[in-house]
Amino acid sequence: MRGAWLVGLCVMVVMSLLPGTSAPITWLSPISDKLLHFVAYAVLAVLAGAGAANRRAAILPMVVMAVLGVALDCAQQLVPGRGFEWSDVAADELGVLCGVLAGFWVARGGSTSQETYPTGPSGR
Repeated sequence: MRGAWLVGLCVMVVMSLLPGTSAPITWLSPISDKLLHFVAYAVLAVLAGAGAANRRAAILPMVVMAVLGVALDCAQQLVPGRGFEWSDVAADELGVLCGVLAGFWVARGGSTSQETYPTGPSGR
């Protein structure tokens, strides 16, 4: 899952820094900007949470995504047709939180137990 997370992170960086008039951005424009922010960060956080061996191992990817969300939104001020909005940052951070919690749940096979994660296909 780490590879998928890194690829997704790269795609998110590229999409975040495209000009507002670029084809992908105009194609996505009918969809709520906040929803796009939330979903992008949530999907990446699910990958990070589900791929982590334990909660502690998921802390670094969460911090990376949280900091990257703020940095990319700041960088958008330099991109034509894009800009910084605190509500985008809030959607990013909420996506990270919800996604990593969902990733933990997925990693446990849907269990709500506080036990450690399964280590193999049989869970042993």
